[in-house]
Amino acid sequence: MPFCLSCRLALLSLLAVAVAGAGAQGAEPLPAAFMPSSEVRPGMRGEGRTVFRGFDVETFQAEILGVDHNAYPGSNMILARLSGPLLEQHGVVAGMSGSPVFIDGRLIGAVAYGWSFAYHPYCGITPIEDMWSVWNKVDEAPATTRMARNGAGRPWNYREAWDAYQRRLAGEPAEAQPPPTGFRPSLPQFRGLEGEMRPLMTPVFVSSASPRTRDRLGRFLAGRGLELFAAGGLTGADAAAPMDAPPLQAGSSLGVPMITGDLMLGGVGTVTWADGDRIIAFGHPMYALGPTNAPMSPSRVLGFMQSYNRSFKLAEVGPAIGTITQDRLFAVAGRVGPTPGQVEVRAEIVGEAAHRAREFRFKIWDHPDFMPMMVVTALEEAYLSSVSEAGDYTARTVTRIRMRDGREIEKSFVASSDVFTILSASYEMMFDLFLLTENPFRVGQIDRIDMRTEVNPGIRRDSMLWMEPEYSRYEPGELVQIRARFQEYLGPEYDRVLELRLPEDLKPGTYVLHVADASTAVRIESMARPGQFLADDFDDLIRIARASHVPEDKLYLYLYEPALGVDLLEHSLGGMPVSVESLIQATAPAGLQSMSVGRLAQTQTYDFPAPVYGAQTLLLDVVEHVQR
Repeated sequence: MPFCLSCRLALLSLLAVAVAGAGAQGAEPLPAAFMPSSEVRPGMRGEGRTVFRGFDVETFQAEILGVDHNAYPGSNMILARLSGPLLEQHGVVAGMSGSPVFIDGRLIGAVAYGWSFAYHPYCGITPIEDMWSVWNKVDEAPATTRMARNGAGRPWNYREAWDAYQRRLAGEPAEAQPPPTGFRPSLPQFRGLEGEMRPLMTPVFVSSASPRTRDRLGRFLAGRGLELFAAGGLTGADAAAPMDAPPLQAGSSLGVPMITGDLMLGGVGTVTWADGDRIIAFGHPMYALGPTNAPMSPSRVLGFMQSYNRSFKLAEVGPAIGTITQDRLFAVAGRVGPTPGQVEVRAEIVGEAAHRAREFRFKIWDHPDFMPMMVVTALEEAYLSSVSEAGDYTARTVTRIRMRDGREIEKSFVASSDVFTILSASYEMMFDLFLLTENPFRVGQIDRIDMRTEVNPGIRRDSMLWMEPEYSRYEPGELVQIRARFQEYLGPEYDRVLELRLPEDLKPGTYVLHVADASTAVRIESMARPGQFLADDFDDLIRIARASHVPEDKLYLYLYEPALGVDLLEHSLGGMPVSVESLIQATAPAGLQSMSVGRLAQTQTYDFPAPVYGAQTLLLDVVEHVQR
């Protein structure tokens, strides 16, 4: 049953209490170098640390206004006014999240909240005792288990889940299918309104991106409380080179690189405290993932962008130097050292229409909530960088997903259009990654993704005009020849003969022959085999991903024996007594049965040099003997 709004709010409050309580029980004691909010008094003065340019940590001043008790259940918020040359000019800026504030040399917390359209640099400081509870969980591993089945022991209907997933990506409610990992609270969009204190926005910077890519990423990230900005970045070969940055310390600029290589995408905040290889930062969540495995990196601040709404730092992120293991209500925390898993993506764009024929390389954060969208975006950006968004082109694409257990999902596409011919391949890639990451069985361990696209000028596609069989009556086992006429795009008509061998054991009667293009074939397959949309385990998903591919440069022939009845899973029960069919309809779950349209007797596929469109249905009479 979907959660109502009041239930969600109540659950979030309980989660906040649990987080606060977890930090108080069995945690390391608060070091003497820290000052809890219970000792903070109005009028106290201190200094903060952040990066205004480059890597150098500089100081600013802070005056305590007071303590907002129980700002969250069981936790406080310290209110302060900041001052300093740049802060008086720009206000409290996005990217300062996590900037530490010290009073008499003792750390009280991190600048984490602010107001939009504020005349003065007022801020909310997350107390260090709440952040310390996250510090103590730095080595807690993220959960890797998932429920074994979906619902009350029924196979997983990925088609319903796919529809819900698409609505979720578009920012629409997705109540039809709960996420397989359970309840996930919706993140607010951290765009504060006048008079309302919100977490300082975590700016996410993108470089080497086309307007289409920036728009797509911006809409995707906005639903996760982040805002996208275009800025410089390390791309290409430089992305793998270490950034010439000093070790992370309190006040250092911290990056979270999500994509590196020929496209750079990463969020920026500030380190609150560092001790050895451990750091804590931000003072609020980035994605609210709990235990996680996000990459972290040094970040170089290029300058400040002043805004009447909320100013922000301009920054670039470098390659990963460690892992953020906690993304909690009060902070993010992690360790410098081993970096999290990344999916390697390669896209080769060639052909006469590719003005920049080359291979693009990316490394993408391997997280199921982000990786599918990031992979598809990177592949589309490679195409846009080499071709264009609009133009009369024909693109032939081969994609390959290679998993760490050696299995592969390979598909080929051909598309011919006047706009964005990579769309069908990228849509199918999103679908395959959805199957591998959003299913209720386990997350597929993806090692590498390859795409090769050959793009040539001109639209090449054929349209079916008409077709007819040579005869109207045939014997079992006879070869059916169908005369068909097609027309090339803005070109001449041509004839072609299609053949279908009838099975030897075919019974006399009238049969239906569907000659279908790709889209019609999908509908026929869906009606004929409803069980193909159900999966009992992860191996079923690999089978579904491979079988669901229907290339557009083929025609599909289906010969059906008409028979009304019931299909259960993939098995046709037509021809059974009416009483038995009624019993099955009354007892079998609705999701496992469908009305039968007939028994599939024969199939045949024909290749075409270009995408082919059109469909026709023919009737064939089968008799025991025909006199020619």
